Amino acid sequence: MCGWLMAVGIIPSQLYAQQPTDTLKLNLQQSIDLLVSQNPAVKAANEAYQQKEYELQAAHGLYLPQVGVSATFGITSKPVTLDLSPVGDALEGLYQLSAGQTQLIGALNPAITATPQYQQLLLGAQQGLAAVSNAEWEKVLLEDKLGKVSADLKWPIFTGGKIMAANKAAKASANEMSERARMVTNSEITTLVQRYYGLQLFMEVAKVRKTVLEGMHKHLENARKMEANGMISEAERLHAEVAYAQADKEYKKAVKDVELMQTALKSTLNVTSPVLPTSSMSIVKTVMPLESYIEMARQNNPVFGQLEQKKLMANQAITKERSAYLPDIAVMGSYDIYRYNMSDLTPDWYVGVGLKMNIFDGLAKHNKIQAAKIQRKQVETAEEKIALDITTGITKVYQQMEQAVEQYQSGEVSLKFALEYLRIREKGFSEGFATSTDVVDANMNLSKVRVEQLKSVYEYNVALAALMELAGASQQIGAE
Repeated sequence: MCGWLMAVGIIPSQLYAQQPTDTLKLNLQQSIDLLVSQNPAVKAANEAYQQKEYELQAAHGLYLPQVGVSATFGITSKPVTLDLSPVGDALEGLYQLSAGQTQLIGALNPAITATPQYQQLLLGAQQGLAAVSNAEWEKVLLEDKLGKVSADLKWPIFTGGKIMAANKAAKASANEMSERARMVTNSEITTLVQRYYGLQLFMEVAKVRKTVLEGMHKHLENARKMEANGMISEAERLHAEVAYAQADKEYKKAVKDVELMQTALKSTLNVTSPVLPTSSMSIVKTVMPLESYIEMARQNNPVFGQLEQKKLMANQAITKERSAYLPDIAVMGSYDIYRYNMSDLTPDWYVGVGLKMNIFDGLAKHNKIQAAKIQRKQVETAEEKIALDITTGITKVYQQMEQAVEQYQSGEVSLKFALEYLRIREKGFSEGFATSTDVVDANMNLSKVRVEQLKSVYEYNVALAALMELAGASQQIGAE
């Protein structure tokens, strides 16, 4: 299918001569920029992406050591003690024996008792005996109330790939949310185009209805004059009255449609001031062949981007479950910053390497791996269906664009005929050769043709927005 070029422009209607002072005069690109910054749905999607970015940063932290402070305090049923009384009794016996032997030697040899060596030996035995007798031979090793504050460290140095898989999965999750935010933005841009050009369409329709109303008013005045001059019957004048009332009704409905679409557009842009479109609703587009849009969608549609990231997450889930067959190894350490009633016999710091490995878990690891593989298969199956749906959708809206152009082109001939037909009927009525019904029908036919022309251009632009959304290129619409 070849590309085609069509040049048609409809300038935005100045339906209201006096615009409110706070009216926002926006072209389509300015409206898109405002939507991206203020639309609640777009903001919520971007905030969800930011959340995933922070989760990714958190996953990076798994590579780093974990340092923390812990505090414990406890009460035991009784203190932990060490009774050394038997040792004391043995030492006391030894000192008593030593003192007795020293005194016996002095009794057998009185001359030696005056020597310094004898006195020193006797004094040492007596002092030792006193020390043993006065010593506390029951030692408290651990009080019944104790506590400590410690600084702890744990640094995984091998996890079988769990940490790397967690980081890759977190990255894929963030990328998926980025694609989702882009999908939401593209969808809102399509809605914006519908309402932006919808407002312009209704303003133009209201302008057509106003022109018809003015024409019916002029026709009614002429009918009243001609009735007064006896040129037409009362029935002819009444018919003009009815036509004028119907034109007035349709004009008021058109104005109401403008107000409703204005409200919808303000809601999309999240603004309170009235919006006046300044970009022309037109068919001035160089359209590429259908296959080019299909290929563009395969490269840029955010749905495919999301599916690609889901596949990456499924792959990392498989890696994570497989890593459960390998041990976790970590460097660990602790240092007591503060100790309360802790024994000096216990160390105040330690460092070491720990290993943990699950040997048997009831085949849970195997089943989890199989579940992760099924998850990946589900994504691949969904991708095939979505690719078909998107191709079908692109073909449909492309044909709608072609149909809109064809309708506009055929309407050009109808518009020329309707203008000439109305001119002839009005002239004939003024000369008495045409009835009021002829003039009213000519007016209605002209307004119908004009409205159909407007709708053709509108439908073209809406179909183009839908095409660009499916192709993943909605941001380019404002630059067209």
